[in-house]
Amino acid sequence: MPRTKLTREQAALSGADKKNPARYAGDAPKNDREIGAPGRALSAAEKKVFYEIVDQLIPGVATYSDRLHVELCAKLITEYRVNERELRKYKRDLKKWKAREADLQDEIDELAGDDNKVVRDELKLELKQHRRRRPPAAYPFPASRLSIIRSDLAKLGMTPVDRQRLSIPEAGGDEKDDFEALTPPTTH
Repeated sequence: MPRTKLTREQAALSGADKKNPARYAGDAPKNDREIGAPGRALSAAEKKVFYEIVDQLIPGVATYSDRLHVELCAKLITEYRVNERELRKYKRDLKKWKAREADLQDEIDELAGDDNKVVRDELKLELKQHRRRRPPAAYPFPASRLSIIRSDLAKLGMTPVDRQRLSIPEAGGDEKDDFEALTPPTTH
């Protein structure tokens, strides 16, 4: 799979614009506005995730033009988190349901030889009704959607590999040429 093309900001931070200046020649359209607030269409949980993503973004990489992209990530991550909670709840409920089913079946089996046909029939009816109340199934979050989240976060420079490609120059430091250290200082 080909490597994802770097944005101009990512190229500047990683030094790729100096290595291949022709690739980044010319003025690309740039929005200097901050990323801003999330859209009104997002739920409260999605807005919370939106701000979580914005807080973790590398300064200067994403701008107002990337806001919809961040909103999409926020929606998918919120959906993923809700799905995980529902899946855990389903597993707990199913475990309790199976335990109750086993208890009822054990009680029926214990009464098999006795003359308690009426009690046994009541337990069988209860077991039948219990089986109808099985918890509704919950399904794992689709891997294809997880892949979209990973890809979107990578495009925003939010994965370890993507962060490694970036280097932020120290504040106030002059960029020095590697060969400056080899040349003797000049005296005037």
